Amino acid sequence: IDQGGAEQLLGHGDMLYMPPGTSLPIRVHGAFVSDDEVHRVVEAWKLRGTPDYNDDILAGVEEAGSGFDGGSGEGGED
Repeated sequence: IDQGGAEQLLGHGDMLYMPPGTSLPIRVHGAFVSDDEVHRVVEAWKLRGTPDYNDDILAGVEEAGSGFDGGSGEGGED
């Protein structure tokens, strides 16, 4: 950001955000989840049994494709 202030951050989700069109950052606090907490949640869900996937959702993704038309990005007909 090329400005002071980062040294005063507390860590664990505390950050500076500079919105577009402004010259001053604002202090925001995002959610922080440690790696250990993520691993514990994943292990807890694994203990619940094997997943039961909804194949209809996967079929919809395959039909829709990636969402990119492979165009040049020049825009199309309006």
